[in-house]
Amino acid sequence: MSKIPDQETIIEALLTYSKEQIFDDSFEIHPDDLLSDTGIDSHNLLDLVIFLEREFNISISDADLTAENLASISAIAKCAVGSSN
Repeated sequence: MSKIPDQETIIEALLTYSKEQIFDDSFEIHPDDLLSDTGIDSHNLLDLVIFLEREFNISISDADLTAENLASISAIAKCAVGSSN
């Protein structure tokens, strides 16, 4: 079984992915920014979750896909670490 990545590793991966795949180069996003304030939509949120599941071979349950757990990059990372335990 592979080692579960820490929250900081997941945050960095999510920031990189979101900058490359969701936002344009001029957009600045920080781990604790509310994603609802960035204009991100539900499709993009699911893209982030799918990216995490594939990148780190973890599974996030549907029950964990709450507004609170998807509020920010940090919240998604925290949820992912909790889901992988």
